[in-house]
Amino acid sequence: MKTLTESKQINKRGNFPYSVSLNDTGSPITPFSTHLKIYETGKEPYFLSGDYFDSLEEAVTAFKGRCKEQLDGYVETDEGGLFTEDDYYLRAYHGLKA
Repeated sequence: MKTLTESKQINKRGNFPYSVSLNDTGSPITPFSTHLKIYETGKEPYFLSGDYFDSLEEAVTAFKGRCKEQLDGYVETDEGGLFTEDDYYLRAYHGLKA
């Protein structure tokens, strides 16, 4: 599976960092997919929670919807990561880099 594009990394308390990805599956039956791409420390990124599509147009529409759903209520940091507002301000309060 080849990632065509992905959202910025999302950081939620209690989860590994992840992004929403739009992928070329290489399959003639369902050539496109959207997944959550997980960035677990010390491991190669892997995919979870996939939806598969016949056309790129359908996949792009779903990708945009998943991004909106996953990124709602997040603040972007200077390093390009995303945190919930509560996590962002909590980290800043304790002097941690967000």
